[in-house]
Amino acid sequence: METALTFDDVLLRPKHSTVQSRSRVDLSTSVTPSITIDQPFVAAPMDTVTGPTLAQELANVGGLGIIPRHGRFENIRERADAVFNVDGPVGAAIGIDGVNTETARKLEEAGADVLCVDTAHGHLSKALDTVHDVSRATDVDIIAGNVATKEAAKDLARAGADTIKVGIGPGSSCTTREKTGVGVPQITATQRVSEALDSFKIMPDKKRPSIITDGGMRNSGDMAKALMAGADAVMNGRLFAECAEAPNDGQMYGLASDEIDGSGATEGDTRDLDGDREPVAERVEDWAESIRSTCSYCGGHNLHEARRNAEFVRVTSNAVDRNGVH
Repeated sequence: METALTFDDVLLRPKHSTVQSRSRVDLSTSVTPSITIDQPFVAAPMDTVTGPTLAQELANVGGLGIIPRHGRFENIRERADAVFNVDGPVGAAIGIDGVNTETARKLEEAGADVLCVDTAHGHLSKALDTVHDVSRATDVDIIAGNVATKEAAKDLARAGADTIKVGIGPGSSCTTREKTGVGVPQITATQRVSEALDSFKIMPDKKRPSIITDGGMRNSGDMAKALMAGADAVMNGRLFAECAEAPNDGQMYGLASDEIDGSGATEGDTRDLDGDREPVAERVEDWAESIRSTCSYCGGHNLHEARRNAEFVRVTSNAVDRNGVH
């Protein structure tokens, strides 16, 4: 039986570095093989997290917001309007309910730079079929997930996904693991997907898919570990929901599948949000400053170089107790 690790189970070993100032570290990244963003931060397609206002502010500082397919954006016209009103990189989510080829075309016409095939279990035949159909019906890059295994990542890439989204049950408002006993901790899941895609060749002219680690990150240190484990970008829900521009009144809910095949979703448990509702720009800059430091500690002038040099060490619970102020 394999041992699988999450964020608290590891730390990054400091390495010799020639970085003269962390301010010079480049955090630009390929959120898809053909789309580069200046900061490796993606806002989750959740109704209480990402609306056009937050997506616009995140685009302004170099990140990417994905307009959700639930709640106020369940109507395709409202979703398309939200996409149209963002000046800069923006994504939009679609489901796997069988009517999404036409939906995808409308979102492409509205200006979506990327489409996110969004379902709790991305290794379903219906999810693979949707990726296949949408990739052939549009010219928009596709993010697909969520998955947590090598086999799932390869199957999605083979179906036409440009980016693989990793995460089964790690989110702060997600009860999947508690209710079903299913999941793979995020450090191991990210590493395994990265290994699979590094060695996987679809066709000579097809670039290696990018990776987004989605969920379970409570702070910039967790994000840094995900990026060093193989992610090209990190997706967060709660941490963006706490921002001033998020479309909520101080509460958020997670999404849980209401059908055995994962094609539908319902509101999960509602939770009160902590935080002082700081602007997206301030929160993102705090994260970026910390992750530039991570790259410097790992001896990298950019994310790619730092990831190549990164080395994890396993730690005990005693070490975790001594993280932060104590």
